[in-house]
Amino acid sequence: MKLLVTLLLAVAFIPAWSQKEQDPSVSCITYWIKGETKIYSIVHEKTTNSKDNKHILFTYEAHVTVLDSTAEDFTIKWVFHNPALPGRELPALSQPLPVFEGMQMIFRISSVGTFIELLNWEEVRDSYVHLMELSLPEKMDSAMTASVNNAKALFSTRESVEAALIREIQLFHRPYGYKFTTLKVSENTQISNPFGGNPLPAVQTYQVTELDSRQDRYTLVVQQKIDSNSLQLVIDDSSEYQFISSSGWIRRLYYLRRAGSAALQQSDAYTITLKD
Repeated sequence: MKLLVTLLLAVAFIPAWSQKEQDPSVSCITYWIKGETKIYSIVHEKTTNSKDNKHILFTYEAHVTVLDSTAEDFTIKWVFHNPALPGRELPALSQPLPVFEGMQMIFRISSVGTFIELLNWEEVRDSYVHLMELSLPEKMDSAMTASVNNAKALFSTRESVEAALIREIQLFHRPYGYKFTTLKVSENTQISNPFGGNPLPAVQTYQVTELDSRQDRYTLVVQQKIDSNSLQLVIDDSSEYQFISSSGWIRRLYYLRRAGSAALQQSDAYTITLKD
């Protein structure tokens, strides 16, 4: 993510909550401790508006543990679980993720929370490949077999797995390590092309919309939009982060991507919420 901000170095250890109230900026930093654990509920919703409207909703949990902490970095583990809801039903249209039950993602972040690398990327890749294989027929012709092999080859590197298969983590750590202001800032950037090929030119804005030191919280809004005047395509990304200032943990994250043309519109949304 290209941002018109400077990666925090010298000021990285000044807590956001200690800033003077008249200071209209906030440093997005992790003040995490080795051994700390959190549980987040995740709702992933996909909608397609066309002749055959589709609406799919997945509900699951991420159990997050700070495995290690040094002056340079953190080692973090996420473990996915199906939610335990005794006596309660999952939301309408929600589907469990049995293949994800117990799947873990172990990765490194910088001392201020910027994502560095996925450590167990081969394990993550194999879990998603297994998920794909479950949806395939027992007997496949040569063309389908070749397509499956090509799909597997797409995830033969750490970088490809990080780019496509850990969306929740990438969204979660996207703003860490940067300073934001209560004034809206805009800049030219690029957005990934959902149809492949070169990235698309876009405009990005970001703004702290709430900064309340007394309530130990702040809210950050990040938006991206391609130039739809020059393309017969619309892609809008919108993210809202609610942070606990003193710890740097996210209380709630909502992400929505809307993409489409006159004939087809799609949306992809994640809601990640800290459980009490």
